[in-house]
Parts: sequence; structure tokens; C-alpha cells
Amino acid sequence: GRRTVARVVATAAGERLVGLDGRWVRFTVRPRFPDLTATLAAGASTAPMPGKVTSVAVALGDQVTAGTLLVTIEAMKMEHRITAAVDGEVTSVAVSVGDQVDAGQVLAVVTDPNAPDDADDAGDPA
Repeated sequence: GRRTVARVVATAAGERLVGLDGRWVRFTVRPRFPDLTATLAAGASTAPMPGKVTSVAVALGDQVTAGTLLVTIEAMKMEHRITAAVDGEVTSVAVSVGDQVDAGQVLAVVTDPNAPDDADDAGDPA
């Protein structure tokens, strides 16, 4: 048989360099289970697991307080109550009764009216 030596070098940027027979290949290491919460809108409520929407308790424009029931999902023969995380206005309702949802899917968004809005800072200086 032929003996082959490979070298693997980890970089600070989370990449791996693999050297074999004088040639190097760069691999980017990606997380197996990426954290998608950073891409969600503030106040977004998501499905904890796949299931079927059995009730939608709010409508667009409703004022709610933290803990208010937004959506109920049936998953694995259990009822999951999805509640508002913050006080505010319902700015999005993304599901209807009977919809099948995936884990992590956005169900509704409640916007806190007192939260800073980055868009306001983009205008001309006063």
C-alpha cells in the first residue's frame, strides 16, 4: 500500500485547511443546527415544534400585553399555547386555523411601541 499524509489546520475564522499531496483545500465549517433567532423580528413568536394551528386568538392591529394568548397549536396530541413575549401591537399574523406549521416558523409578531426604531435614526440630522 501507499502511505498518504494529510494535514488539517484550523483557522481563527472557523475554517479548516486540508493539505494532501502538496495541495490545500479550504473548508468553511457551518453549524449543524444554526441559531435562527438572530434573523427573527423582535417580538416574533414561533412554533416550538411542527403541528397544526387550532386557534388564532388575535388579529392584526390588536393591542396585547405580555402573556396574552396569540395562537394555539396541536402537536403530538398536545396543545401548545403561544403567548406574547412583550406588550404591544400585533403587527403580523402569519397563520390561519388549520395551517400546518414547522418548528421555528413565525406565527405572529408583536411590536413594542416603546422599542427604539433604527429606521428613525436613518433620517437627516436635526
